[in-house]
Amino acid sequence: MNIWAKILDPVRAPFSALQLFFLCLVSPLLFAQASTSDIQQAAAAGNAQAQFAVANDYFRARYATLNYAEMLTWYRKSAAQGYAAAQNQLGSMYENNVGLPQDYKRAATYYRLAANQGLAPAQYNLAALFEAGRGVHRDYKKALTWYRKAADQSLSAAEKEVGYFYQCGLGIKRDYAQALAWYRRAADHGNSDAENQLGWMYQFGQGVGTDNAKALTWYGLAADQGNVQGKNNLQALTDDLQDRGGGEWQSATSAVSDAVIAQAQRWAKIRDLHARIDKAEADALYQDDLAEQLTHTGNGKSGAVVKMINAMGSVGAIKFHIEAEKYRTDAARLHDELAQIENQSSVGVPAP
Repeated sequence: MNIWAKILDPVRAPFSALQLFFLCLVSPLLFAQASTSDIQQAAAAGNAQAQFAVANDYFRARYATLNYAEMLTWYRKSAAQGYAAAQNQLGSMYENNVGLPQDYKRAATYYRLAANQGLAPAQYNLAALFEAGRGVHRDYKKALTWYRKAADQSLSAAEKEVGYFYQCGLGIKRDYAQALAWYRRAADHGNSDAENQLGWMYQFGQGVGTDNAKALTWYGLAADQGNVQGKNNLQALTDDLQDRGGGEWQSATSAVSDAVIAQAQRWAKIRDLHARIDKAEADALYQDDLAEQLTHTGNGKSGAVVKMINAMGSVGAIKFHIEAEKYRTDAARLHDELAQIENQSSVGVPAP
């Protein structure tokens, strides 16, 4: 497979507005500790944030009820009071045909209302419409302007898009240096699409010298996050280097010295440790639950046989308690490892 024969245009996996739709799909922090009845009372009294929270509850429930009516009622009430998150939500629903007929013009209207209030996901969504020419005239300059506004708030998906516009010269003069700077910034916030794009730029020498070792590393980081483009590019470059022979594969798999890559690897390690800690703690709880079930097998009953069953269950439960303690010990060790990594000084990526 000769990947060098490909057209040297970057390939990206688009970050859909539907993905950003879920960024705001959380009950506002103001009501995090409030009861459902308190939130509903606040919503009925006209509190826009509470109305948004109630609408979110209906959104989650609609998977079972398939009922969008109540959800839409509360989103509209909240949006009508100028609550940006609700406006963005309605825009996403119109764009993605979620409970509403697809209508890009209305989506653009709602996105603009929220974007003008400074809501980064809405700014991103509006930019995407300008880029695609949906509901608005295609305008790369306006798209870049809105992506930049969202990127300035450290929304990694927008940072990656700004990099892509510079890389391809969309609405602005092509500038690989700026593209690299924005991709590095997005990668510093764990954005796998940016990691994939950095791999591409190192592979094909866009703004940097061709460096297959760095290309493989960036593709690998993207692939480790489940990025499909990263996986495909990693496999294609690996196959090509191995087919060439002459020691190119060995050279490309040597360790790289790069502060930005080191930071991305640090974040990858942190993500991995969090996942392993969650699993260990969940396994410990599961073992505890098994032990609890054995210990109280005969609860609510009487008689010698039941007492014997309970006694046997208590003995059997010891094994599960031991296993639970092993998982807790492992989780504690991973917590210590995580703390050490998080306390290490990190290399910040300067703003472009």
